[in-house]
Amino acid sequence: MTQEQQVIEMMRKAGGYATLRRLNEIVDYSAWKTKTPEATIRRIVQVSKQFFRIQPGLWALDKEKEFSVTINDEDLSKFASRYYEAGSFELYPTKNMYQFILLNKEDGRKWHVQWGIESNKRWIRRIY
Repeated sequence: MTQEQQVIEMMRKAGGYATLRRLNEIVDYSAWKTKTPEATIRRIVQVSKQFFRIQPGLWALDKEKEFSVTINDEDLSKFASRYYEAGSFELYPTKNMYQFILLNKEDGRKWHVQWGIESNKRWIRRIY
């Protein structure tokens, strides 16, 4: 298995996206004959056509451009009427790029949503 294949496999196991720091933690480069394995991982991710940059420091597999992550276990569609229609929820951005307001357009209920790479930084809280 080549170095690039190892990095691709670890990225796939990490859910299809990861930071360079996370890749350096999970890739086993003990057999690599390089003095700077972190630089090698960075070069592989930056040069290979298999990866794309989501934002500075965050990379994903090209095949994983669309992915879903569970933010919380509560099914918010239960707050919609039994005649639930697609598109009754809308997400509004805030000044913080990781936080959003989720609006139920049927009844006006709102939730504060935070996105994060790590699961403990993703959450939804109802706004009363």
